[in-house]
Amino acid sequence: MTNAVRKRLGIATAIMTGSVLFSRILGYIRDAVIAAKHGASADTDVYFAAFTIPDLMGYMLAGGALSITFLPMFSRYIHSDQEQEGWDCFSVVASTIGTLLTVLTIAAYFLVPWLVPRLLPGFTEDQIEQTVKLTRIVLPAQIFFYLGGLLGATVMSRERFLEAALAPIVYNLCIIGGGLFLGEGIEGFSWGALIGAGLGPFGLMFWAAKRRGLRFHFHFSLTDKNLKQFLYLSVPVMVGFSLVTVDEWIT
Repeated sequence: MTNAVRKRLGIATAIMTGSVLFSRILGYIRDAVIAAKHGASADTDVYFAAFTIPDLMGYMLAGGALSITFLPMFSRYIHSDQEQEGWDCFSVVASTIGTLLTVLTIAAYFLVPWLVPRLLPGFTEDQIEQTVKLTRIVLPAQIFFYLGGLLGATVMSRERFLEAALAPIVYNLCIIGGGLFLGEGIEGFSWGALIGAGLGPFGLMFWAAKRRGLRFHFHFSLTDKNLKQFLYLSVPVMVGFSLVTVDEWIT
């Protein structure tokens, strides 16, 4: 390993480590703001319960698999001077699974009133009604997370990590801002989460990818070789992350 490579690796590690640390601090501040405004109340229970279905969907279809599996797939094309093939790979994965996730999100939107009482049998009717409302608000955020993860992989393949480091920070800041400034009650935090997902994990990564030559064409195909490879590599990781989410759900 050359000194230049070591230096780039060290800078990348420092950026991502700093991002994780600062994001955790903001996460604590976010929870502190929620606690200060609502305490250990039914509203707080409703807010956290509203993420149960969206989080499970996100882990099942994306989880942490995007950076683990798509980044090396895309990088292989970039570093072998096959950039157009790399964008073709990006297009089919983004189009196909993005479409399926959108359909699933729409279906979940209509199924939420049926699912929530079965997931949360101890909630009152008012809590169930509020949980349904908040769940519907945050559901579309999973589309932003999924597409943002793919875009982020294309950016990081070019050894650019600043935008990926800033994304979770923007997300947490928006949740805090939403809770403080977007209406009364716990609902503002949910709108903040949706806006944060759009501006941070998706918006920042779209802007960064656009600056570095983003090429996208809609290509839906369940039989494409790149999609099959992505699923082959990703499914075990998706299942693993989903089990962790179910763990938290049961707790």
